[in-house]
Amino acid sequence: MLCVASLMQPLKEILSFAIVKKRSTWSLWLMLLVNYNILPWLTTKRHIMMLSLFIPGPIIITSEQFDIFIEPLVEELETLWDVGVNVQDTCQFNGMGQWNMRIILMWTMHDLPIYGIVVGLVIKDYRGCPCCGTNTMSRRSCALHKNVYCSQHRRWLPMDHPFQHNANTFDGEHKQKNPPTKMLVDDIYTTPMVRATWLERGGKPTSFDPTKTFGVKRLSILFQLEYWKVI
Repeated sequence: MLCVASLMQPLKEILSFAIVKKRSTWSLWLMLLVNYNILPWLTTKRHIMMLSLFIPGPIIITSEQFDIFIEPLVEELETLWDVGVNVQDTCQFNGMGQWNMRIILMWTMHDLPIYGIVVGLVIKDYRGCPCCGTNTMSRRSCALHKNVYCSQHRRWLPMDHPFQHNANTFDGEHKQKNPPTKMLVDDIYTTPMVRATWLERGGKPTSFDPTKTFGVKRLSILFQLEYWKVI
């Protein structure tokens, strides 16, 4: 289906090769595509999963570099949605089963650090919650030398919950606040433009930084997919 399908290898062989080379000075990221339009117990079988990209190391892939590596895949996903691909239903005969199939990327799955790289959101410092964004509650701990989020999660508890009044267990304060408004797609879409304008005007890290204020570093290349903003 994809132009890199010829590079597919059994997942077991790839992982065993990575284990043998775990002491190497280089690293490798695998990007796999899973077909969800089949039976649930077949989606993660190794003959169903598609190896779409190799992202090489050993240099740590930063948020700004990541879009360059997945740009060929995004272009192909755009073609598979806008134009589609002609396929043949093997259950039909005499060419009656030909139809145009279109593909949509539904979601991505990864851990929190990679989530920040893929989406372009901040996952540490004062805006370390990608869902809360500007409403993230955090402070700098001099003892731990890092930011902590002592009362961040208490806001989702009911107002009559015992933890709402338990100051000794947390940061010594009573916190009775409602859950914050989650960051909207429009916020993720417009904030990088504010940061780009700030950089063009000679913005410096010591001055007002939209990244530290809004928790968004860049607009992900996935927004090139016309459906990504609404799914």
